[in-house]
Amino acid sequence: MADKLDIDVTAATAIVVRQARKEARLDSLTPRMIRREVEIIMKLQKEVLDSKPYRDAVKKVVADVMAVSQTYTVAQDL
Repeated sequence: MADKLDIDVTAATAIVVRQARKEARLDSLTPRMIRREVEIIMKLQKEVLDSKPYRDAVKKVVADVMAVSQTYTVAQDL
């Protein structure tokens, strides 16, 4: 079963990525910068999300949100 923190990190990461995309600044963010923003909005200690499980989770959420975004953009172009 997923830990509550894992679920919250996933949800918070998706929010950060969607907001950055909406503000047209996603291309300028690194995964580390996204983790820092997630730590801030979740009021976590700095660098707590640098451990491998969280790094991997953030990367997966970014990839998932980007894939959905690209699919949506392609569908709009049709």
